[in-house]
Amino acid sequence: MIIAVCDDNDIALNNICSLIEKNLEKQCRLLKFNTASALEFYIEDNKKINLDILVIDIDLGNSNGIDLAKKVKSHFPLIKIIFITGFINYAENIFEADPTYFIVKPIKEDKLVDALNKTINAINEDKPDIISISSKGAITNINLKNLKYIESFKRQIIIHESTDEIKLYFKLKEIEKILPSHFVRCHQSYIVNMNKVKYLNTGSFSLYDGESIPISQSRYNKTKESFINYLGEKLCH
Repeated sequence: MIIAVCDDNDIALNNICSLIEKNLEKQCRLLKFNTASALEFYIEDNKKINLDILVIDIDLGNSNGIDLAKKVKSHFPLIKIIFITGFINYAENIFEADPTYFIVKPIKEDKLVDALNKTINAINEDKPDIISISSKGAITNINLKNLKYIESFKRQIIIHESTDEIKLYFKLKEIEKILPSHFVRCHQSYIVNMNKVKYLNTGSFSLYDGESIPISQSRYNKTKESFINYLGEKLCH
């Protein structure tokens, strides 16, 4: 993870960076900029390097941190922005840059750590869950967030997504091994994404889109246990 910090006050800049290094340890690569132009030059020269988080002061002397943040976001659309300022009256303008967090100076360590943790969580939530399947010499990437269920038919599997179907020569038991825990094998021929399940019935799952997926009698108890554990984890979060 790459975190850029931009503040024209060297003392504040070093303090922010020290707090980030102290709390994130080896989780990130830190980039320090004490002028707006230094950050601008960097993004122009490093467009292929993705920035994950920008921590930026709104008042950068002759430059406006909000405008600069919008420019950075135009280069790195997925970047998360944490604004810092000593002037609370700037707050109403920051939303133009779609910030994740806003911190008022003087910076308190717990506030910065909280902002970073929430921002990192937001990044992780935004990342698509992808698995890659090699079949017949071709590699297919599957976005698990779009996957409703997988069906086995003859020698193929049919991957049912929200708006599409993908057919591959692959074994259901093999793809089962690489799926995360919110996927359950409820039938000899079906694996279901529990994120897409609305109801658990006696012999089937009802999905949010109205489809019904069978649950075999031999797998019902284990499937029910998996679904209850899944719901428990969701409630804990």
